[in-house]
Amino acid sequence: MDAASAVLDADQKDSRIFAKRKIPGRIDGVVAVAMSIDASELQLAEVSDHDGFFNNPIMLGAWL
Repeated sequence: MDAASAVLDADQKDSRIFAKRKIPGRIDGVVAVAMSIDASELQLAEVSDHDGFFNNPIMLGAWL
């Protein structure tokens, strides 16, 4: 049902964004899947610095 309500649109900077086709429709699931696919393609650096984590607990890893 989420996929039936989602359409690709372009914003002012020509970036692709999801938009709703119908007002009562929901697109949360489609957006979550797209974000997880994008995140899975990122590579995390091999970090074994536990002191860095304890000094800055918000940091979960280093992005390359």
